[in-house]
Amino acid sequence: MVRRGAQSDTSTRAGTAGETTENPGSATKDTEPVRRKPFAAPATGEPSVTAGERRHRRTGGAEGPGRWPGTVSTAGADSAPTARVAPHRITSAPAAVTPLTATTVVVKTIAETGLAQQLAGPASNSAPVIESSSVTTGSTTASRTAPAARRVVTAVSRLLVAAGLTPSFDAGTGDVPPAPMALAIGLLHFVRRELESSLAEGISTINGVSSWSLVATEPSGLFGLTTAAAATIVTPQPGDTASTQYGEIGKWMLKSSGQVADWGGSKYQGRSLVEPVNVIIIDEYSSSPEESARRVNAALSRSGFPASAPHSSGYRGLIDGKVYGQQPSGLLQAYDDHGSPNSHGRLFGPAPLPDGSGYVWTGAFSTQNALHGYHSFDQAQQALADRLVASGAAVRLDDVDLDNAVDTATQTTGDHNGKAIVLRLNPSLPNTDPVITVSGAQRVSTWTGTVGGKVTATDAEKDKISYAATVPPEKGTVKISSTGAYTFTPTAAARHAAAASTASPADKEATITITVTDAYGGVSTETVTVPVVPKNSAPTAKAKVDKPDPVGGTVTGRIDVTDADGDAPTYTVVTQPAKGAVTVNPDGTFTYTPTAAARDAARLSRTKVVDKFTVRVDDGYGGARTVTVPVTVAPSNSAPGSATPEVGSPSSTGVVKGSVIATDPDNDSLTYSGSTRTAKGRVTVSRNGTFTYTPTTAARKKAGSDTATAADKTDTFVIYVTDKYGAVIPVEVEVPINPLPSLL
Repeated sequence: MVRRGAQSDTSTRAGTAGETTENPGSATKDTEPVRRKPFAAPATGEPSVTAGERRHRRTGGAEGPGRWPGTVSTAGADSAPTARVAPHRITSAPAAVTPLTATTVVVKTIAETGLAQQLAGPASNSAPVIESSSVTTGSTTASRTAPAARRVVTAVSRLLVAAGLTPSFDAGTGDVPPAPMALAIGLLHFVRRELESSLAEGISTINGVSSWSLVATEPSGLFGLTTAAAATIVTPQPGDTASTQYGEIGKWMLKSSGQVADWGGSKYQGRSLVEPVNVIIIDEYSSSPEESARRVNAALSRSGFPASAPHSSGYRGLIDGKVYGQQPSGLLQAYDDHGSPNSHGRLFGPAPLPDGSGYVWTGAFSTQNALHGYHSFDQAQQALADRLVASGAAVRLDDVDLDNAVDTATQTTGDHNGKAIVLRLNPSLPNTDPVITVSGAQRVSTWTGTVGGKVTATDAEKDKISYAATVPPEKGTVKISSTGAYTFTPTAAARHAAAASTASPADKEATITITVTDAYGGVSTETVTVPVVPKNSAPTAKAKVDKPDPVGGTVTGRIDVTDADGDAPTYTVVTQPAKGAVTVNPDGTFTYTPTAAARDAARLSRTKVVDKFTVRVDDGYGGARTVTVPVTVAPSNSAPGSATPEVGSPSSTGVVKGSVIATDPDNDSLTYSGSTRTAKGRVTVSRNGTFTYTPTTAARKKAGSDTATAADKTDTFVIYVTDKYGAVIPVEVEVPINPLPSLL
């Protein structure tokens, strides 16, 4: 067993009673057995710790310079500010890579090796988070870029220490300071832990794996960090690892500085409290490290330990001045159940199983109390095992003795028995479908018709989820964001159909189907009903009115309609005429018939008499117009009576003169008119009924030919007789054609 102390060098053998550990820098030899040594008895006034209790309190002292305190406190802390490697987002190309030497190890991000998206799990879209460091034997250099949230966390932590508000572990107060200090401490710790939780959520995902891997690189490719070469690893030394059926397992979790994680300098009864590896997870069913990383994340997430941000790398050790390798390659991911007290820890791996059947992960899990103080490694170890088994994610195998329950005058681990619980992941991991909740009121635009809303999906295992939405295409389209906000845009046809006076409830709404899928195949659907905002263009209408019939008095016409939507209008008389009746046909034509009294009154009136009626034009989709139609009331009237034409004899030139004399029952004045052309000549008609007819020369020649018929020897035309109210009668006039003799 290797012990940490002031020695500059250490040689170790299997820990037995009487084992000797030489320290060349000391004048004495320590012959005290160190294997599984029980904890020293507590000092006077301190509560005793029994072997069965396995509860350890954490010192309330400072967390060490340069340490980033957080919810995953088991990840150890760096003893110097330069040893802390802070996750940061890639904003520019990194500096030149340190040339490889035989003792150089470069920590390269998974994001930069091209595995980030694979290890982030399905549907992961989180931005890459990196930690990078160049570590050489005996020294460590690190770059640090602290986000604003981390600086606040650090400031709060330092404030607690500077103000003396963090209680001493050995004060015998049970980790709870006397009031009123407890209130101040509680508030400050609450602020710090909330900030840590927020920071963790910002740089790590449930399905993602923190961007840590151990590979050597050459300065070429993208950012000079894409070509991976074999890593140079210091050979593990006896005592630093334990030989198990699952391979060489490291005994302690380590810091990015290469030192054993020691809780930031926390003390237990005056001795450094170091972190033992107390959990081994076996994955026999993954065929690649990427698949194994996803399965481990899924198993812990489903068991109540979602991934969070790690605080240190845990990949190699510096014990008593010697540098040791722990796990030769792999990833680091922290987990936290966010309870109070909360069980949390970190896993490192995956390393191939010796028989090649899968992968092995190792880790340290512990529990903190409500004031961020150390509580118990055993309790967290058991809680993790119980939850993994209860969720169906794993089965528990036999424990493995790692012989890391060290207890010396200078240091002690948080584990009484030195054993690690071994858990084997099941072939299929449990998964709970997401739960969808429709949240908030919908936002409806009456102008554009769009409808916006939001659904919220939660996943019991806190898996990454994705949203999809569909709607019948005849209703419109729908888009949904990664946060569940959806926007429905209806089609013009759907909006028009919803505006119909005969529209059914189905015409006035659309059903959106929202599907939420988690990263491990869990699917849930929810239907959301959205209104289809009606839209219609109202028709335009204009009446066209004909002249009234002077005898019958009827007036005809039509209502011309234009509709942008092409709707077929209907016509309804909403106001009847006062001096007659009107009929409007389905095609928009109408007939107005005045009463006899109205016509008689119109005859006696010195001015034109007008009646009117109103028609409503409706397109059936909420668009309507009313049209007022004016009509003239025709006076009562009788058409002129019979007329007898008087036709004179043709002159030598063929001209025929005559007249038409007609009578009128109403003694109305009459006028005469007619066409100026006939079939065989020309005619002029005067207003008093006289006319003059002149045949053409051709007509006269034909009438004088030997073959002329009776029809060739006459011509006809019509003279119209009109009374003062427009009543007209036609009078047909037949005139003779004077033949033109043929020349012999």
